[in-house]
Amino acid sequence: MQEISRSYEIEPIGSTFTSIPEHVDILILAHVTDLSLGQAYLIDQFLLDRGRALILVDPASKAAAAASILAEDGRARSDLGILGETWGVRLSENAVADAPHALPVTVEENGRIVEQSQPLFIGVPTALMARDDLVTAPISRRINIGAPGALEAFPPDGLSFRALIRTDEAPSFIDAVEASGEMLPRDVLRAYDAEDGQLVLAGRLSGSLVSAFPDGPPTEQIADDVDEADPEDNSSPEIEADGPHLISSREPAELIIIADVDLLDDGFYIDPRSGAPVGGNANLILNAIDNLAGGADLLDLRSRAPD
Repeated sequence: MQEISRSYEIEPIGSTFTSIPEHVDILILAHVTDLSLGQAYLIDQFLLDRGRALILVDPASKAAAAASILAEDGRARSDLGILGETWGVRLSENAVADAPHALPVTVEENGRIVEQSQPLFIGVPTALMARDDLVTAPISRRINIGAPGALEAFPPDGLSFRALIRTDEAPSFIDAVEASGEMLPRDVLRAYDAEDGQLVLAGRLSGSLVSAFPDGPPTEQIADDVDEADPEDNSSPEIEADGPHLISSREPAELIIIADVDLLDDGFYIDPRSGAPVGGNANLILNAIDNLAGGADLLDLRSRAPD
């Protein structure tokens, strides 16, 4: 996703962050795991203050699982945690497969390399994207995603949720641990148990947020393992909140939530031979950032350019 850096200044924030820089306008959270309560509080307060974020979560990230020794260690999963509970948005426990839009993969079968359709790898057509939202309307290619999750939304008063990307009419949930591993297409089809209706893969949450921490910042220190922290060591970093505690949004918030992280992987949308995009993944992310930044003119220009 080097495309983002061509239009915006990016400041990476490490996993042990104790503050969010004041000059940050849009927060991008991509497969964030093991957030402490203190870090969740910092994100909560940023969103109440500045109200713009692109959030990518995943119940079964193929890339994260491959980077871990064991998929069972939980690194394959990220979710919305205490913030999602407050917003009324929940990520499914299991991954989603969608057989009608399965992408082709090569597998070995009886000593031969053959091409088969993998229902966990979904090529979402434009017909399943919101055509009246500036994030998805300009996209002219399918978006390729891998073992995504589904979003359920029951927003409280003051918030609204609208679907941006959906599955077809009969998707299936697949066990997340198995989906994050090397599950063959035939194994997915054996486990396929069609749901009655579409599932939401990405959406937009809009309106006035309330704090997930109504009583103020948590008292915990930010440490990977509080139990292992030296009680005699007073050097452990404390939460560095910017400004007074907020209990509700300063202005209406706009959050774009995508239930897949693997779509960021070049392997899902770039042809390795030509280097040309075969999916609209990059356009989805750039459109989302442009929209959150208020760059409607930039978005119009990009929609007229070939994706």
